[in-house]
Parts: sequence; structure tokens; C-alpha cells
Amino acid sequence: MRQLLMQKFADINLRVKLLATEDEELVEGNYWHDNFWGNCSCPKCKDIQGKNVLGTLLMEERERIKKTLKGD
Repeated sequence: MRQLLMQKFADINLRVKLLATEDEELVEGNYWHDNFWGNCSCPKCKDIQGKNVLGTLLMEERERIKKTLKGD
């Protein structure tokens, strides 16, 4: 997934959108019971904290891009 996100955000338009989130926490919200990649908000899962792996990877990609732009 990390490699796919790197490919996705090679697109400058998508990169700009990701960077526009600044330092916000990103959560992949859903209602189809995916508590691994995101955090499901359906009534069945409302009390389950999702792992939000996709959100975490997106935030890591955002930081990687920022460091690349700074020249680190």
C-alpha cells in the first residue's frame, strides 16, 4: 500500500491536495466494517476503534513529501 500511495501522490494535483491537509489527522472513514484500513462508523462498529492503517500511511506519505520538498 505504501508503494501505491507513493505512485498515487506522484500526481502533482493529488500531492497538492494531500499537502493542503497540513498537519490534520487523516482517518479513512467508512461504513462497511473496515476497521483495519480505516474506522467504520456504522451502528455495529461505532464503539470499535479502527486501526486506521490507511490514514496513518497517508500521513506518513504527507511527511515524506514535505521532507522531499525541503531537501531533507
